[in-house]
Amino acid sequence: MKKYISIIILLLLAIPGINAQTFSDDNFIYKAAPKKKVQSFNFSTLTKDDINQSVTYFDGLGRPVQTTAINQGDTNGGTTDIDIVTPIEYDSFGRQVKEYLPYPSTNSTTSYARIAMASSLTTLSGVYNTTKYENTTNPYSEKRFEASPLNRVLEQAAPGNDWALANTKKNTIKLNYQINTTTDAVRLYKATTSWNATNLSYDITFSDVGSYTQYELYKMVTFDENSGVSPTEKTGSTVEFKNKEGQVVLKRTYDATVNHDTYYVYDMYGNLTYVIPPLAGGTISANVLNGLCYQYKYDDRNRLAAKKLPGKQWEFIVYDKLDRPVATGPAFSPWGDGTIGMLITEYDVFGRITQTGWKTLSVSESTRSTWQGNINGGTNPFGLVTNDILTKNYYDSYGFSGAQVPPSTIESQTVLTNVKTLPTGSWIRTLTIPTATLGDTNTIFYDEYARPIQTYSLTYLGGSTITSTNLDFTGKTIYTVT
Repeated sequence: MKKYISIIILLLLAIPGINAQTFSDDNFIYKAAPKKKVQSFNFSTLTKDDINQSVTYFDGLGRPVQTTAINQGDTNGGTTDIDIVTPIEYDSFGRQVKEYLPYPSTNSTTSYARIAMASSLTTLSGVYNTTKYENTTNPYSEKRFEASPLNRVLEQAAPGNDWALANTKKNTIKLNYQINTTTDAVRLYKATTSWNATNLSYDITFSDVGSYTQYELYKMVTFDENSGVSPTEKTGSTVEFKNKEGQVVLKRTYDATVNHDTYYVYDMYGNLTYVIPPLAGGTISANVLNGLCYQYKYDDRNRLAAKKLPGKQWEFIVYDKLDRPVATGPAFSPWGDGTIGMLITEYDVFGRITQTGWKTLSVSESTRSTWQGNINGGTNPFGLVTNDILTKNYYDSYGFSGAQVPPSTIESQTVLTNVKTLPTGSWIRTLTIPTATLGDTNTIFYDEYARPIQTYSLTYLGGSTITSTNLDFTGKTIYTVT
């Protein structure tokens, strides 16, 4: 192992860019990301417009204690590059109580030493305690922790005098940890599941069994920054109740002291089965459940098999053996004739979507179970024919119908010809009549770094739209031509 370490050290010393720069004798990670092509590691000759550099120092426990963005700031009207330093401090329990804002460093452009914390904080204070920053005496966000081994945050303050933890107006986020009492009146809703072998999914039954008894739930009250010194729960708070498994069972907000409750109901396997919005509060009848609530059913592999959203009928999902959705519906015909069917998705052996379509089918919970049984047995009941297809996706080559021939260059960029694993084009159907398979064909070309630089769209009428992009070394767009 020592041999390998020695080799790495020798390699680092052999890099001119690093050797020319001065670092502290501490654990650190130096990062350099050139913005243009370079032929050597001599980064000292590059400006901040050519390269992003940073160094992070670590203490003996492996915790970051300082980050320095090298030459990423400027002064004197942009004529002098300076470093941006962010100090990181921990208390005796290893907690980051204060998170400091960054500040400009006065170090030389080739010396990136670790700055002592006391000196760093003095400089930080001198930068922000000026009229430019409204004489800010707390250039950091700050947390107040609970005096217990749980280390829970009780208060969160933002930078700025008005938001400081010490400000008597208490413009902070306040967290209050409690347990429920009978006064909270949290309803106890249950979802009973039973396996339906015919439908290949679990049937669910909703029941209202009263209220939680006191001390059954964890309760957390969150007050926002405008809540003041002594806020009450009913003025500007969000209350969250969790059961002993950590599942949220109720989120309660207040508007003019009126509570608005959203309940979450889980089945015996921990799956979210019902979501009851505030409008459905009170007695949950079958009509309320079907009209206002969210309902979810699962199969024996814990996959979402059916769902019902407010104002909609039940929707069903069929999966292949790799748990990928291959059919969803019922869905209306894309031609607007009101016919019911299913939206179909097909994949290749690499899990990429190859085509989608719509088929006229009679859709119900029983037909979903039949289709799922067919797929489980190795039969595909959703084979798409030509008139069913809505979109196609192409990969790996330009051999598909309607593809354009790759040019040698696009906007002075070399075009990649080996496009294995890359999406190379698509076909999107134009919805005219069900028997007309007309559509637009798109071809995608890449530069030598496999970045898309041109899309050639050919309409079924013969017209075309070509959108070309010129990219810089990092992949940012320099310009686009259409």
